Amino acid sequence: MRIYLDDQRPEADFNAVDEFTETSWLELPDSTSRTHFMKPTCVREDPFIALYMPYLTFATQHERPTSNSRRYNELLELYKDETIHGSRTLDEAYYQFAVGTELDAAMRLRNKDQVVSRRIHGQLEGRYSWTLLRVDQLWLWVINSNTIITSSTHRVDDQQDPVITRILYDLSMKAGRGKGQRQPSTPEELTRFIVNGCIRFFDQALDISSNQSIGTESPISIRQLYSDSINQASIEEAKLFDSFAKEKLRKENRGIRSQAPSVNNTATLLRNVKDIRDELNILKTIATYQDNVQQELGTRAASASRIILDISEMDKLTETIYAAVHATLNLEQNEIALSQSEETIQQGKTIMLFTVTTIIFLPMSFLTSLFALDIADFQHDASGDLKYIPGWIFPIIFGVSAALWIPLMMYAFWEQIVHYFPFVIPPPFGKKIRQRQESDARTENDSDPFRLRAETHRELGPELERRRIYDTVKKHATVYRDIPPDEEVALGQKRGNTY
Repeated sequence: MRIYLDDQRPEADFNAVDEFTETSWLELPDSTSRTHFMKPTCVREDPFIALYMPYLTFATQHERPTSNSRRYNELLELYKDETIHGSRTLDEAYYQFAVGTELDAAMRLRNKDQVVSRRIHGQLEGRYSWTLLRVDQLWLWVINSNTIITSSTHRVDDQQDPVITRILYDLSMKAGRGKGQRQPSTPEELTRFIVNGCIRFFDQALDISSNQSIGTESPISIRQLYSDSINQASIEEAKLFDSFAKEKLRKENRGIRSQAPSVNNTATLLRNVKDIRDELNILKTIATYQDNVQQELGTRAASASRIILDISEMDKLTETIYAAVHATLNLEQNEIALSQSEETIQQGKTIMLFTVTTIIFLPMSFLTSLFALDIADFQHDASGDLKYIPGWIFPIIFGVSAALWIPLMMYAFWEQIVHYFPFVIPPPFGKKIRQRQESDARTENDSDPFRLRAETHRELGPELERRRIYDTVKKHATVYRDIPPDEEVALGQKRGNTY
């Protein structure tokens, strides 16, 4: 309104602009979301242009409220009944968290676990502030041939707005490059320049600390951070697999029993790689929004399209690493299962040893204790003490014990006895057992598809080979079309090297 009043333009012109801007946007998502955003789009209605686009930027996140965040929250509280378009973190922009205690906790956890944060700071435990990615919005309107109005998201930290500082810096650099580098001369050219500048935040080295001037190029860009994270994951995956293979080979060479390996490192790496893929998907979604806006704006050199291709290539590489880490994790889990099975077998052998010992010594212990009782009917010497004749006591102890051993042993190891020693079972039971084993073996073989296939191949092998040679001759030697099949087969065998 102020612009039209200063230019002394009629009210009808202002009403036209006002109506255009009101119909150009669409707010998303529903009312339960914490913040809203404009649907990315570019609307043209000569001479007006309305453009709404997300862009990526670094920001500083604080564990505790700061003076700037308090002012920001007061501003949000003042307009709590209105629609707020606040700054969103990378996960908030994609998952659109609603308001709730559990959702707030999940949001804070994800905001402190970004790939960018881990790459810049390493260990985040105990930190009260860290760098992360945020998704802010660019609103731009061209209202006449001389005026562009831009608006960007209010920052929640103490850093300057990159849309202002970076675009002004790029304009100054463009002017200082000498001949052939002219600055934008029309509102539409300046619009394209601003849009391209916001999109290039992805692969430009941006400042990540407030004490750096705009002219000081940081060696860190969003693209480089993710590329370095992918390379680091690839190196860690190779180390994990190499360590697993060497440890496995060392145990096999030394005859060491398999021990359960630790899967914590592999599981952690798998989680990190999954996070990389998840965030690459978010970045690709944002780049797709930017590409749509560029296409609607009519930009020839669509920088967002190249960013989408770069992200897709990184995602393919990350997918390969994810599959490799998952395979290593499966190998380690199989090794754990093998180790546990070996322990189970060893425990079974130990239990079996105790069982056999109990079967042998329990009857003997019972009889020994029984004959130790001072009973008048038992044998005594002249002084009245218990004293047994070996020929009388030993047959009783060992004979009764053996009478218990044999059936108990046969009951405990019946399957093994029948399987390995069927001939020791006297007829007619042994004969019936052997017949049953043979019948079970035939039934098992008849139901085995691999055995049936092998027998069929042995039985039909010569005929199949004959038909193969015949078909080969028919396919490649048309001059022999009228030769009888037997002669063709003989000819094919004779000229097998040719065909």
